[in-house]
Amino acid sequence: MGPAMLGIIILKQEECIPMLPLHPALLAQPDYLFSRIAAAAEAAQKRHPYRRILSLGIGDVTQPIAPVAAAAMRTAAAELATAKGQRGYGPAAGYPFLQRAVAAQYSSLPYSPSPEEITITAGSKEALGGLFALWEPSVPVWICDPVYPAYRGCAEAAGHPVRTLPCRAENDFLPQPEETTEPGLVVLCTPNNPTGAALSRSEMEQWINWAIQTGSLLLVDTAYSAFLTGKEWPRSIYAVPGAECCAIEFGSLSKSDGFTGVRCGWVVLPQATGCHTAWQKWLGSHSNGVSYPIQRAAEAALSPSGQRQRQKALQIYRENALLMQQTFQQIGLTCAARRPGCDTPYLWVQCPNGQDSWKWFHRLLEEGGVLCTPGAGFGAMGEGWLRFTAFARPEDTSEALKRVEHFFGS
Repeated sequence: MGPAMLGIIILKQEECIPMLPLHPALLAQPDYLFSRIAAAAEAAQKRHPYRRILSLGIGDVTQPIAPVAAAAMRTAAAELATAKGQRGYGPAAGYPFLQRAVAAQYSSLPYSPSPEEITITAGSKEALGGLFALWEPSVPVWICDPVYPAYRGCAEAAGHPVRTLPCRAENDFLPQPEETTEPGLVVLCTPNNPTGAALSRSEMEQWINWAIQTGSLLLVDTAYSAFLTGKEWPRSIYAVPGAECCAIEFGSLSKSDGFTGVRCGWVVLPQATGCHTAWQKWLGSHSNGVSYPIQRAAEAALSPSGQRQRQKALQIYRENALLMQQTFQQIGLTCAARRPGCDTPYLWVQCPNGQDSWKWFHRLLEEGGVLCTPGAGFGAMGEGWLRFTAFARPEDTSEALKRVEHFFGS
């Protein structure tokens, strides 16, 4: 018996038009920047099948996770295969053992959060998307420009009006409180992606004072804080007294510990912000937490052994960045100022004559076989700049720099 005899209507694919309206804020967003970059690299590789594309573009890690973290993950996975070690749903906010391990990272600061004020997450992006749901959609969100594009996308998807906080070259691409015109949520990334600029202690104090005076709240992403070595560059906003009243901080093991594919981070949400209860309600209906083996791996990564073992990868990335900076300067390209002790894994390089960043991106990819990221993809203030990442393997970094030198020298 065929479909027609059963009264079933068979539609062609082009006839299947969704009748319910989709979210206009999502539809209005451009395709995700790094999806566009990956697609351009794939197309270039097809055009030049015998030349390998070398990536200094997408900031993904290339060094392995710490052996102690891998061992902890294996042990935890083996536990789950036993009757005694089997586990069901975990706590939405994370297992207490990892909450305690994260809290210990803040123990020497003026504000040291309790384990109960820490939520274990799959990463900053996922956590930020959830946090924006806590406030009324009318609350404005200030997003730095240039900055990681997911911040704006998450805020728009939650229905918030988004305001642009310009980070100007004359201010070393650092956001200034006086550029804001109304209170709201302010997303800060320090060190910044893509520019590598980090807030000093005094600059953090200015933002804390502004937030307290205006009744605003800071959402601070510290995903790259492990690359800070100078004492004047705090790795946490809670190094500033009073921050617990007006700041929520995101932490991540993605870049510091090679967890981009493992996925684990955290949110510090102090009781003093007044958001804790709402956050717990959101978690209860939206999250079943991060898996047990991953959390055990993260605990090991934060242990003294894990902290020592991560230094090998961090040093490789720092050496890559130093070589890149020296090469760019030798061929006459302008790099945004890198403050001593702020050894971030991104080089923010001005296009020759400040020209179109997408144009130079495509030229370098097509003619040199090197992938970078156009600054315009991070916001209008990024136009005229290119971002290069130091996360490639050392041998690939060296070869890519030879190509860059030849490209710009020809």
